[in-house]
Amino acid sequence: MYKNLLKNPYIKENKQTIDWEFWNIHVGDADVTHRKLVRQGINEIVDVDLACVSDLAAGYQKAKQNWDTFWSNIYRISAPQLQEAMTVA
Repeated sequence: MYKNLLKNPYIKENKQTIDWEFWNIHVGDADVTHRKLVRQGINEIVDVDLACVSDLAAGYQKAKQNWDTFWSNIYRISAPQLQEAMTVA
């Protein structure tokens, strides 16, 4: 998604004025480290108590649902504005 975002004409034109903090976290070293730590933590939890796998799966599903809802809302709110901007241009 990030690579495609950078190809957007608006993004190219305004790249210097955009706050990139979100992307710095989610496509950089911090995200890689976070994924490794989460995997390690899950492995440690499962090693101690295999019965917790269903709770971990439920937590993952809830987090994924929250993530999907977040992006759905962003797209829903942004799409009309993007369509309007495209018709004006």
